[in-house]
Amino acid sequence: MKNVCLVCSAGISTKMIVTNINEFLTTHQNDIKFLAVNINELTSEHYDVVLLAPQIGYLKDKITTIFKDQKNVKIEILPSDLYVSNNAEGIINFITNL
Repeated sequence: MKNVCLVCSAGISTKMIVTNINEFLTTHQNDIKFLAVNINELTSEHYDVVLLAPQIGYLKDKITTIFKDQKNVKIEILPSDLYVSNNAEGIINFITNL
């Protein structure tokens, strides 16, 4: 199972996106688990991928330091078009192609 954390500034929009993704996953694929948190809730739990909402992409270096002891964690900025469109399938494809 791949654990993915989607992070944004307030957590509201990412929770809506993760709800949409999880609904999509129930009928298509079950090897990915998504969680949404705001930047203040982010901890160094074990994630395979940490996705940053585009509006906090500038924090990538800071977030990378949170996971400095976990070399296998991929930290990426989610493309704006996928984020804005709430494209569950596109986001899953983005994750699987990392």
